[in-house]
Amino acid sequence: MIKIGDLSFTSHMKNKRICFFGDTNKVMEFNLSSLKWTIKTLNSHSDFLYYSAAVTLPNGDALIIGGGSSTAVYQFTSKGILIKKSMNQMRKEHSAAIIGNIVYVMGGYDGVVGSFLAS
Repeated sequence: MIKIGDLSFTSHMKNKRICFFGDTNKVMEFNLSSLKWTIKTLNSHSDFLYYSAAVTLPNGDALIIGGGSSTAVYQFTSKGILIKKSMNQMRKEHSAAIIGNIVYVMGGYDGVVGSFLAS
């Protein structure tokens, strides 16, 4: 088990890391095994827009969802980025959570018409 402050991580995790997103096409990654930071710049065709949401999947990968006026969904893996099926609705300033094997994306702003989303 890895313990950082009050957070505990079990040894069965495959990709022992914490990822931070925010700057266009950059990911800050903290490796929980080596306790070292790296900054990865990803291909420009995968623009992470401002106000995206992200969730960590059970295998340690992360989903980066929406942002700006985007419906895009990306999966950040230890080897790079995968483009996933897009959302039906543009969202920014939204939230995302994972329960079991289902990712829920809720709320936020539509980014175009000027209304907040209730779903």
